[in-house]
Amino acid sequence: MGTGMKEIRATYKEMDIGVLPVGWEVKRIIDLADKKDRYSYTGGPFGSDLKSSDYTAKGVRVIQLQNIGDGKFNDISKIFTSEEKANELLNSNVFPGDLILAKMADPVARACKIPSYHEKYIMCSDGIRLKVDPLKFDVDYCLFSINSRYFRKQAIENSTGTTRLRIGLTALKELKILVPPLPEQHLIAKNLTAVNDHLEKLNAIIADTQLLKKAMMQSLLTRGIGHTEFKDTVIGQIPKTWEVVELKDIADIKGGKRLPKGHALVDEDSGFPYIRVADMSKGSIDDSDIKYVPVEIEPVIKNYKISKDDLFISVAGTLGIVGSVPEKLDNANLTENANKICNIKCDKNYLMYYLQSQYIQNVISNERTVGAQPKLAIARIQKFNICLPKKNEQHRIAEILFTIDDRLGLYEKEKENFAQLKKGLMEQLLTGKIRVK
Repeated sequence: MGTGMKEIRATYKEMDIGVLPVGWEVKRIIDLADKKDRYSYTGGPFGSDLKSSDYTAKGVRVIQLQNIGDGKFNDISKIFTSEEKANELLNSNVFPGDLILAKMADPVARACKIPSYHEKYIMCSDGIRLKVDPLKFDVDYCLFSINSRYFRKQAIENSTGTTRLRIGLTALKELKILVPPLPEQHLIAKNLTAVNDHLEKLNAIIADTQLLKKAMMQSLLTRGIGHTEFKDTVIGQIPKTWEVVELKDIADIKGGKRLPKGHALVDEDSGFPYIRVADMSKGSIDDSDIKYVPVEIEPVIKNYKISKDDLFISVAGTLGIVGSVPEKLDNANLTENANKICNIKCDKNYLMYYLQSQYIQNVISNERTVGAQPKLAIARIQKFNICLPKKNEQHRIAEILFTIDDRLGLYEKEKENFAQLKKGLMEQLLTGKIRVK
């Protein structure tokens, strides 16, 4: 017993995890396989054994690399092959409840459980089937362990390739997970599955709320609130009391500023904040990784600032991201790849939502300058047609859409919190640092 524990502890130290709890073991991936199934650990067919010419309109579904998500089966890109071909490649058949691992990034060795959409499937060449022995191991516990941080670290260290990592059957089968007694596996899997289920519900709620916002924007920004009479305009039917103006009639558009040649942004907050396109998101600024202009060059670009009363619009790279600046970044410097919309003569939030609308985004898509890097010119932005209600209706429309955005933000924050909770729980539960009873 003493010798065995020392060996386990040595393996544990190699994995840089800590001290192994009493009753836990270190198991290789191959140890998890169900010995009663001769194909319980096997790879997909060679590329020449399953070609695109073997694909059919129906039959046995082929699991492609993009179907293997990080803990989740991605039900996309459905292709099939014949029953005869699947029987010919019997060792590459997979079934509901099996685990399938990806030989290739991103990330390498990620795994998901096969769903019960079909009675059986066949793997692509970059898949690895693992049928877990149910008498010794909880399949969900094994799935969480394979997608854990410490297992992923092993997979990366044992992979080959520079631009895209790849791991083979031989290397993968020797990688290790930590295994408690079966009852504790069940409890750990139950806890992590509960968090996963809540995350899935949040994803569904967020998707539904995004659809609601899209529908409300389409209705409010073209039909308004309570109108019964409409008129035809250059951009379609709008309420009779509304008018169509060009953006330059209700705001000024000014460009940002490139850093002087030979200078770079810094991380220290002793400088002046600099807003890049990478910091922009629909509606606001993601300030989690804001960079700063060094103090010595700030005077050179100080006339290219954006205030909390302005809107930004990205004009290079990802075009047409529109939003406002949070108060704590008021008077930040603005990248040359964005313009500011300032001196706004209507409700700022109404204008923001209108510029985010599908109509304007389609205009941007159709009118951008085509080249090595797409560019949106100020002259084109100035000519955007804007539907303009009376000021009080602008405000009411903006309030409704802001309420939906506020709800979305709460859901996104809850999702972020639960994702962190899941990460922490996986780290603690799968290594025995926290025990469940």
